[in-house]
Amino acid sequence: MRTMRKRGNNGIAKWQESGVFLAAGLLMVLLPVFAAGLEGCCYWQSAAADGPMRPLFFQDIACMANLPLALFMILLLMMYYTSPMAPRRLYRQLIAFLVLFQVWMLCASLARGASDAAGIFLFRAATYLLPAMANMVIYQIIDRPYRRLVWLTVLAYLGLFLLAAAAELAGFRGLERGLPAFYLLVFALEPVVGYRVLCAAFQGNRYCRAVLLPLAGILGAGMLDGAALQFHWLRADGYALPYVSFTLPVFVLFLVRQQIRRERSLTLRTAGLEDAVAEAVARSELDALTGCYNRNRLDAALDQEIRLHGQAAGCFSVVMMDIDWFKQVNDQYGHDAGDRVLASFSERIRSRIKRTDVFVRWGGEEFVLICRGCGREEAGRMAERLRREVERADLLFPRRITCSMGVAVWHGDGDTAEKLMKRVDEALYEAKRSGRNRVCCEPQTIPDETLQLV
Repeated sequence: MRTMRKRGNNGIAKWQESGVFLAAGLLMVLLPVFAAGLEGCCYWQSAAADGPMRPLFFQDIACMANLPLALFMILLLMMYYTSPMAPRRLYRQLIAFLVLFQVWMLCASLARGASDAAGIFLFRAATYLLPAMANMVIYQIIDRPYRRLVWLTVLAYLGLFLLAAAAELAGFRGLERGLPAFYLLVFALEPVVGYRVLCAAFQGNRYCRAVLLPLAGILGAGMLDGAALQFHWLRADGYALPYVSFTLPVFVLFLVRQQIRRERSLTLRTAGLEDAVAEAVARSELDALTGCYNRNRLDAALDQEIRLHGQAAGCFSVVMMDIDWFKQVNDQYGHDAGDRVLASFSERIRSRIKRTDVFVRWGGEEFVLICRGCGREEAGRMAERLRREVERADLLFPRRITCSMGVAVWHGDGDTAEKLMKRVDEALYEAKRSGRNRVCCEPQTIPDETLQLV
């Protein structure tokens, strides 16, 4: 039942996961279409009106369309970040990259005016840091033999940024004058990193395989922007990088999907282990021949009853049973017949007791029954009914099988499990000494008022 319930929950989680991915996919498709369509409309309108609207809309539409998508990805990563199965370092660096990317796009849209010095400074600083952050994300997913190259690439970008920032603070316009060196570094290092990611993907790295499309788009757009805007190798007005950022959800959704699969697999394995442990515990407490509990369960049941009714006398009783002349059965009919007698005897007793009672094979042909909520008199009457039931049963034709029983009750304060078992054993010995096939109770040492209350 527990496994079926967990499978049902997994089915609901799978539908929820599919809904999230479908919504993200629609958002990923519709936003660039919306941005491109609106961009085209504004471009043709500005061309017809001699271009007054073109500077206003050329970068803004793509940047504004990226904001809800980036916010969705960041919230999705933060939502799954708290899970113990989450690759938290990778999530942190990916969130930092997404935030920096949005800062870069906003600054690219706002820093077109020459008077906006703060926007220009942030835009150029983000330009230097973007490839470093992207390579730090790649460092977390690429195979270990390639990590040294990626880490050296990150250090190269950070070193160039620190030099340019120091020159900028010294008044030498280091961020602007360092852009040619920055783009040369991009042209020199990023194809090598991309090749290593491709090699890792072909070697079976699923994370590198998922990052190929965003990496190819961002790398190609970054190199295109450098060739067009910095070196003037191409004619372009604006940046291509905001348009390829719509490929980033491919990698983000892959990460979330992998985490959901790991959590689901862990849940199923945990459920299987719990069932296996419960089954192993049950088997360790069951007697293989008779199907009733063994002595391990008896000790646990007695401890539980004593904890519940430590000082209350007469709250439960113990009945010890012994099959009469069982050794003669083994000697005359064989041990197989003796085993059948034990199994039939156990089945007969278990079918006549309450579900709350605990029936245990004490050892050999001796059995113990814990009668919960029964005082001495009630336990004695029940033991007599069981004795008659065994006597009437045809356990081993033509031989009649009988049993002797002893009954003892919990005395409450001052009593122990050892004393209780000793008293019930003495009562059983008295039944056997008195001629067998009878029930003997321990001497009544509890006041009648207490027994009547029970």
